[in-house]
Amino acid sequence: MGDTIQGNFSEERKVEFNETYEVQAGDEIIFAVNPEGNDAYDGGRLAVTIKTVRTNNTVLAEDFSGRQGRNGWYYGACDWDSQNFAELPYEADNERYYNNGKPELKKDFVEPGNGRNAAYKWVVAEDGTIIVEGEYVKFANNEDPDADGTTVRIFVNGVEKKWMGGDIQGNFSEERKVEFNETYEVKEGDEIIFAVNPEGNDSYDGGRLAVTISSVGQPGPEPEGVEPDPNRTNNTVLADSFSDKHGYDGWYYGMCDWDSQNF
Repeated sequence: MGDTIQGNFSEERKVEFNETYEVQAGDEIIFAVNPEGNDAYDGGRLAVTIKTVRTNNTVLAEDFSGRQGRNGWYYGACDWDSQNFAELPYEADNERYYNNGKPELKKDFVEPGNGRNAAYKWVVAEDGTIIVEGEYVKFANNEDPDADGTTVRIFVNGVEKKWMGGDIQGNFSEERKVEFNETYEVKEGDEIIFAVNPEGNDSYDGGRLAVTISSVGQPGPEPEGVEPDPNRTNNTVLADSFSDKHGYDGWYYGMCDWDSQNF
């Protein structure tokens, strides 16, 4: 950035920037302010805001990581009613959130403990309508005849929206599962907790939780060969979006038959 801030002038001048970058943990970003031919009267002011581009689209198994908060996910324990959520430390060797006893949370395994339920928390990225769907699989527990299963609850801002028990309560020799497909109106910063609760005891309470959250009205996957744009909406102006890249902002350029076939 130069041009207007190079040279000699009697009034303040400024340049603005708004950039999007794909980054990895540990990448370094440097903002360098350079003098021109000399460094006389080169004072100025730099203002920078950096934020993560995030949407209301996530898959628990794909976004699970050893970092709390990545893509909105947090891993910990809570009371039966979702209150007093507390994050658990990450144990890298076993790829799990754990603290010397139950509960234990992985991307494909979860086990609650008595008095402290396993809790996956997701924080909403933006206002809108979301679909929350998935399943919870309870593993067989009949090796202990006293094992009595689990229940699963979905909370939005501390309010219970979905209770799931029935087949996953009790004692049984085969896997059992419950499925969910819910729609919620949400605001940025809302908290959704998926709590896995033991019944009377916490014996053989292992299972697996799968969650997919998607924003209603968001565009689907881009065609093959086109990088998905997480910032794209159903708003466009052809003249503004025209480019030399097929698929940019959803636009393609070509020819077709009179009835639009064979594009």
